[in-house]
Amino acid sequence: DIWFCGVILLEMACGLHQLDHMLGWHRSTPLSADRKDELEVYFSDPQNFEREVHQAQPRADKALLDLLRGMLTCDPDERWTADDMCGCDWLRSVDEAAFAGDMSCL
Repeated sequence: DIWFCGVILLEMACGLHQLDHMLGWHRSTPLSADRKDELEVYFSDPQNFEREVHQAQPRADKALLDLLRGMLTCDPDERWTADDMCGCDWLRSVDEAAFAGDMSCL
C-alpha cells in the first residue's frame, strides 16, 4: 500500500515514529475513527507537514517533500500510484546518484 510505503519513507528520512510525533499521538493510543479525521485536518495544510519534515530532516528537498505528500495523501483516489512514484524527481535523483556511486542524497 502506498500510504504505508510513505510512512516507512518518512521514518527512514526523519526518524522512527515521525508521523505519530507530528500528530502528537502516543504509541499506546488505540486506533480509532478520530485518527482519520486528525490526519485529514493535519494534511489539509501542506505547511504543517513541510515544517515538521524540515525540523526533523533539514536536508529534505522539494522533490522528497513532493514524494512524501503524494504518498501520504489521505484520499486514496488522489494518492500517488506506484507509477507516479517511479516517475518522481526524488526517486530518479536517488537512482542516478546510486549508479554514479554518490550516496550523499540518502
